Amino acid sequence: MYKFVVLVFILVVAAATGERRECPASFNCGYVGNISFPLTTAERQECGLLAINNCYKPAQEDRWVQLSDEGKTFIVIRVSQQNFTSIQFRDTDLYQLLQSRNCNAFRYNYTLSPPPHFHHFASLHMEYNTTLHTCNPTLRVPPTKNMFRYANCTDIHIYYGLFNHTPQIQKSLASCTKVVLPIKDVPDGNDPFTFVNADIIAKVILSQECTDCHYKQRGQCQVDSKSKFCCANVRPQENTSTSSRSWVAMNMRLALGLALSIVAALLLLSVCCLRRKLFTLTICCFWNKALSTGEIII
Repeated sequence: MYKFVVLVFILVVAAATGERRECPASFNCGYVGNISFPLTTAERQECGLLAINNCYKPAQEDRWVQLSDEGKTFIVIRVSQQNFTSIQFRDTDLYQLLQSRNCNAFRYNYTLSPPPHFHHFASLHMEYNTTLHTCNPTLRVPPTKNMFRYANCTDIHIYYGLFNHTPQIQKSLASCTKVVLPIKDVPDGNDPFTFVNADIIAKVILSQECTDCHYKQRGQCQVDSKSKFCCANVRPQENTSTSSRSWVAMNMRLALGLALSIVAALLLLSVCCLRRKLFTLTICCFWNKALSTGEIII
């Protein structure tokens, strides 16, 4: 009976409120804080472009993102959504290499290609990075101002710095491998392990059409069957008075739903108690009749 009362309560409230499941203004994501579009949670991927996983897990568990469907995962460190959306995430593999001063760290290369679900209306831009050239140790590159060379790796020499890429320098570095890595300091020292960083700060850049769709039309940035942009689930704009009336109406429906559910629950409890009382009276009458007639019931 209790489960039935709860079920009636849920159904009545749902019918009274008449609300559809819409995307909230923000989600709480544990230590990351509140996140909003274009970020979302893994459970509500329809509400954003880049989903953060484990938002509802205990605080000691890492929050993480995945930039491709079957790509590697990155640990989310922090999110900032003041004037624009930027997300700081860590490559744990690169972090371990840098901590152990392993030269394989300089074989990484980050271009931050936008995830497939970004389509053409959003992109990722790495905020702080530098370009390094990993070259064969036998290569002779003429020294130039503001160029540094790191020669403590066994199979590569690394050239970096804020130097001018003159035609002569470009020709000398043509046979080298160019890598882009995140940094935490200006690359002007003699040791790249001091400024290369495993924490990537990426800025999410929306196209104008997606910005207008979400913030002006209150819709969702999607692509249609022809892979063209479309603004789905557009909601009409409401002025202040209309929005206020809508809020009052919603709360009235909620109050009505609660009242109806309480009445329904009381009626069900009353019927249950009445049935129990009638059953008790019937038993008592039966036994009184049996005792008065002297019948023995086996």
